[in-house]
Amino acid sequence: MKSKPKAEATARPLTVSVKGAADLLGVGRDAIYRLIEAGELRTVPIGKLTRIPSADLPAYIERHATKGIDPARQEKARAARRGGAVESVAA
Repeated sequence: MKSKPKAEATARPLTVSVKGAADLLGVGRDAIYRLIEAGELRTVPIGKLTRIPSADLPAYIERHATKGIDPARQEKARAARRGGAVESVAA
């Protein structure tokens, strides 16, 4: 009789703790609680524990990721690296 294959050890858990979410996003626990209060992250109560669905973390990043900086900011950054100033940049 064949046994069912066990889940891989690298499989992502369905939920993470607040600290785990903070570590994954590179922020503090307070920031995670603010995101929860703002409705940016959902929670799953498991007994006395507060868990966050793992899928919510990449979804949050995707919603808030920028597609790049605008040309004006890019030119200002280049000028700052050159040690110069930019008076006016057309967008």
